[in-house]
Amino acid sequence: MPAQLSDTLEAQAALAARVTGCDSIVDELVPATAQAYWDLKTDEQLRPVLSLALSDPFGYAVADFAPDELASPSHLRHRLDSLVGELTQSARRERIEIRDVFATARQLEEFRQALNAIPNITAKRPTLFNRVQMSPSDSDRMLITDFAVEVDADVADLVKQVIQRSGFHLRGDALLSRCGIRDRLRDLVEAHARDGQPAPRYAICFDTHDPVDVHLLEISEDAPEAPGAE
Repeated sequence: MPAQLSDTLEAQAALAARVTGCDSIVDELVPATAQAYWDLKTDEQLRPVLSLALSDPFGYAVADFAPDELASPSHLRHRLDSLVGELTQSARRERIEIRDVFATARQLEEFRQALNAIPNITAKRPTLFNRVQMSPSDSDRMLITDFAVEVDADVADLVKQVIQRSGFHLRGDALLSRCGIRDRLRDLVEAHARDGQPAPRYAICFDTHDPVDVHLLEISEDAPEAPGAE
């Protein structure tokens, strides 16, 4: 399938012609399941830059080309080989979502250091995403939102372990599975056994995969019956 051109690029006839002249090489090297899309932008010196994006149902990759790079078929082949390799690798990337959290700058830095300690992590192309909002009452604490790590899938389990050891929680993890929650529930049930209300004989957790709430049902043989059939 011929590569698509953006409206911006098509408006520049000379550059558009240079791009379409490379269609045979693009068709040869880009997988049939992928789409190729050329766009035109400028760099910091306002020079034209040709951007080629490849996408398929499993991944995405993009690279920028100076117009002169398209004049050499061997050079273009080399660049396209690399770009197709990135497209293939992108299909094996995993984005690990982390729950929003209040943390200190020190905690965040220790987390970064723990990630960097994973063997060969640089080759796994880790990317850390977050938004930081400083606390108005404590200059050392911040609210971290949109928190995630993107990494090659073969080290995703190691990264998840580092996240949890660093005191953060994966988005979607059951609240009941987090450190200290079960102990606090036991404390709560024991307190209810001593607070003068009907003591619970059973305490049952349900919907145990809920990432936000703990669902606790306490059953007492001494609880008064509710009025009516309800």
